[in-house]
Amino acid sequence: MPVGTKEALNTVEIQNFLNRVKAAEDMKEGRIVLSMPEAKRLSTNLSLILARLVVSQQETIDALTKVRESTTVEVEMDGGEFFDNGGE
Repeated sequence: MPVGTKEALNTVEIQNFLNRVKAAEDMKEGRIVLSMPEAKRLSTNLSLILARLVVSQQETIDALTKVRESTTVEVEMDGGEFFDNGGE
């Protein structure tokens, strides 16, 4: 996925899985079985989301680094009243 691409992610497989977990919990079932095609689709969906998260994390780190590097602090040192009183 190219940097800057923000196409919508298809989270249908994750939503389906969460719905199945909720239904199984409500019916007091002890397990959920996924077919291999369902498991592969869920795995692909989760992988895409994690990849997007890593890209977003790196973009955030890069932006913060750029802001930190571009911040300029000016300090003026004139001695203040120290020298006006003869250094005492």
